[in-house]
Amino acid sequence: MRLSAVLAFLWVFVACRPQVVDIELPPHTPRLVVHADWRVGDSSLWLYAGRSVGVLDNTLLDSGTTVINTPEEVYRNTAWVENANIELFANGQWAGTFTPNFSTRTYQLQLSAPLDTQIRYEILASAAGYPSVSAEQRLSGGVEAQIQRWEVGGARGTEGEVLDLLELSLPASGEKRYLEAAMVFY
Repeated sequence: MRLSAVLAFLWVFVACRPQVVDIELPPHTPRLVVHADWRVGDSSLWLYAGRSVGVLDNTLLDSGTTVINTPEEVYRNTAWVENANIELFANGQWAGTFTPNFSTRTYQLQLSAPLDTQIRYEILASAAGYPSVSAEQRLSGGVEAQIQRWEVGGARGTEGEVLDLLELSLPASGEKRYLEAAMVFY
């Protein structure tokens, strides 16, 4: 009986020991990455062209602050690619080439007409040492929401705090829409 108790104890002890598993990661191949945040009506465009980094790479990917920064501040200390050739096309027609701004580490382009919802935009980007990348998009216009109900103190949060209740209705549409919303109530 005593031997079985010792064996059971040893089995539990051995089974609970942390196991170290060595996983060999393949080397990371950097890729060209382009970030653009544009809205309908913009005519002064900026974008960021950087490179991807590996999971174990120690490249700084943000500004390191806790405040909300302008795009130029966010990208100042990142893996910026300064030799990229970035072109914008509107409905298949060349609309311009972005020029690098070395002080903000971004690329900029001034359009003669503002961005429009009826135009399909395409970005083509290339840089020495990276495969070319492209992206296309048709910008969506604003969505008109109707306020159905607004009740001060009409809701409770997950911690029991009193919140204002705001119910909106959005128009029905046959197309997919991606909305960005930011609401702050004081």
